[in-house]
Amino acid sequence: MRKVTITDRIVFLLTAHIAGYKVVGGMQSYSDLTTFYYTVSFGMLILASILLMLLGFEILQNNSILILAAFIPSGLSLGLINQYLPQFHLIYLIVTMLGMAFFILARYFTTHKPALIALTLLHGISGLVLIGVPFALVLNRTQHLSILFVSLGGLIIGAEGFLLTFLKTGKPLVSAQRLYAFFPFVLFLASAAFVAGLYQ
Repeated sequence: MRKVTITDRIVFLLTAHIAGYKVVGGMQSYSDLTTFYYTVSFGMLILASILLMLLGFEILQNNSILILAAFIPSGLSLGLINQYLPQFHLIYLIVTMLGMAFFILARYFTTHKPALIALTLLHGISGLVLIGVPFALVLNRTQHLSILFVSLGGLIIGAEGFLLTFLKTGKPLVSAQRLYAFFPFVLFLASAAFVAGLYQ
């Protein structure tokens, strides 16, 4: 496992700062429920960044951290649906809750493979929403092009998650050393893109 460097710690601190800015000063125009979803998501991002900064990449092997991290894309996608497509909110909430429950149960009570499949499905659904919904809104001319930053953030973090999944299966597409070397910057860029895309 790659050891966290001073540069990594600085980038994780900047990521926590960006997410903290969104929580503290960037949600005045949202509904209460949308604010809740985004607050949970960016709050988990702050927590994950601080823990990575203090404890290093080893915490990514911890079951509780993986569960907390799953709330980041799920919360963002729920907020996006509730904000722009509220008619689908209840259905998507149920799907997300079932996916999260399946992942938690699989993580603690089954073997590694079912938990990995559950996590992949959960992140996959969230990723499709984060990438697809902004594009649909722009094509329908209901939102400014800036919302495509959300899609960019989804692509960035989705690509990293895809590579991490292959790493956990023992068939890495990219070496663990290189993957963890880029991880802090990927997290920072994705966070900055989400904040830019959700700017009101």
